[in-house]
Amino acid sequence: MAIAHQSAMTAEAVSTRPPPTPRPARSAHALTLVEEPPRIWTVAKIGGLIAITAVSVALCAAILAGGALFAILNLH
Repeated sequence: MAIAHQSAMTAEAVSTRPPPTPRPARSAHALTLVEEPPRIWTVAKIGGLIAITAVSVALCAAILAGGALFAILNLH
């Protein structure tokens, strides 16, 4: 079985980009007012994340310490 020879050259330059579109005369963007949440809500969220992190770290430390203690007590 043989592969037929094919030229790597193309007749014209092939572009994968779409043709350029004309820009609109005016921008469709406008300013939008954004209502900021109360600062206490942000502080509560950050405090909750810190509390969850502290509980997770304490749980991991307790599991590791318990496993180490169990291994030490099972040595004969």
